Amino acid sequence: MEKLKNLEPVPTKKTGRRPKERRIENGVRFCETHSYDSLSKGDKGDPNGKIFIGAEMHDLTRVEVVGCSIDTVRQLYSGTVNPQRLQIIRQLLETGERVFGGHKQSPLSVQWHVTKMGMASGYRYKLQNNDLGMVILFGSYYRSEETMCEERGPHLKIEVSPKRIAESGTDNVQWHADLCANWFFESGDWEHSGVAIHLAADVQGWEPGPTFKERFRTKARAVRDYDGITHLEFDGLSTVAVSYGKKAAESYTYGKHSSLQTAIYDKSKEVLASDKKDFFDKEWEAYSLGRYDKDKPVWRIEYRFHHSVIAQFAESAGQDLKKFTDLLPHLGDLWRYALLRNRLDETPNGTYIDPLWQYLYDRMNVSFGPSARRLTRQYKKDSVAPAAKNYGQIIGNIVSVCARRGYNTRQVMLQLKRLDFYDDLVKLYRDNGKGGEPALRETVEKALCLRRLIGKAAA
Repeated sequence: MEKLKNLEPVPTKKTGRRPKERRIENGVRFCETHSYDSLSKGDKGDPNGKIFIGAEMHDLTRVEVVGCSIDTVRQLYSGTVNPQRLQIIRQLLETGERVFGGHKQSPLSVQWHVTKMGMASGYRYKLQNNDLGMVILFGSYYRSEETMCEERGPHLKIEVSPKRIAESGTDNVQWHADLCANWFFESGDWEHSGVAIHLAADVQGWEPGPTFKERFRTKARAVRDYDGITHLEFDGLSTVAVSYGKKAAESYTYGKHSSLQTAIYDKSKEVLASDKKDFFDKEWEAYSLGRYDKDKPVWRIEYRFHHSVIAQFAESAGQDLKKFTDLLPHLGDLWRYALLRNRLDETPNGTYIDPLWQYLYDRMNVSFGPSARRLTRQYKKDSVAPAAKNYGQIIGNIVSVCARRGYNTRQVMLQLKRLDFYDDLVKLYRDNGKGGEPALRETVEKALCLRRLIGKAAA
């Protein structure tokens, strides 16, 4: 900021120029944009600069947008259910099975976890494969199972995760969802009935300040904020906020899921808790062309469009936007609409739009991410922190078994070194500042001693 103080704009009276007209769009006043060079010269500004002048001067040169993409897609279908497919799902649950798959020449040739849903979800059955990145909700509760096979109805919703979207091209996402729909419905007797979508920007070098709630403008009546998130909200594959400890940063949610909902939260904490860190580290690194810093938090600004909001948008635009691929040319309009409707203002009195919101409005294009060109892309999970609890349990169980057999520390370490993921165990102790393998050996030695003294191994 010291540098900015020495770069005040040249006063209008000295330059002889007329005051610049302020930009106003949809009743929202925008800041002037400058660079250090334009400020020093006192000219009309720089549209590509990251210094914003509204009621105050703001320097965003240290703010980095590391991602701006489609987060989740929900494709809805209507049709007449194939009775044979319905019977397969019903029989599977009646026998107590939970894993379904193996149907060749169908999209369900991979394995799926199948569960019976409650009425609150609106659907009878859920098929889920997180590795594939899809959830299928099947069979509307608003129709009897006999009617589902006789009359067309809204009996299918397919949710596609960020991972699946990032790894697939636009046509591939739609094609695979439609292939699933064709399996559940009578051949050809179905149609796209709507689509919902989440758009998100991931930002580094910014976080909500103490006046954030006073400066946020929205017509939504439902507002939730968390000082420390302790609850897991899981709606299909869209994680709003995950329990990751009492010291978590605040998370804000505006609006209901059945309308335009806005969520602002610490994404770096969420991806660590949900074991998605390696995936997002690589995506953010690629999107920002290497400017992403793994050691700094990333805040997400996410807008969730319910299918009814998309339908209203389609009606006003005179477009038929009932499937995902139809919506793609309009993502920029949806993004800018949401940014102005639920926005952050520069000050509590709302004179100007907040510089970050203006930056996202003017310069960010929603995309499929850097890996969208590839149909498949596997990420090796390099971060071991999310699995620390599991690794700890493995070490504890091995030590217990070895203690009963009378093994000493050296023999236990030999057993651990036979594990394919032994390097991960050492890395876990090294990353925690405990010294790597010597610390692991010390842990094993103490654990053996305790089990011999007070554990079952002593009996």
